[in-house]
Amino acid sequence: MEKHNWNGYIDNTPTWYGTDGKMIDVSVEPSGLSFYAELPQDEWNEWIELF
Repeated sequence: MEKHNWNGYIDNTPTWYGTDGKMIDVSVEPSGLSFYAELPQDEWNEWIELF
């Protein structure tokens, strides 16, 4: 099941949104998952709650 606004892989990085100045990139680091997001707080809260 894909998360809301899935945009595929860009440079081998899972990406959501990616248009209109909004984005979420996720990478796997030794310490766990790393999230980088550029979107309004309410949209981030909605998105991460589904995770």
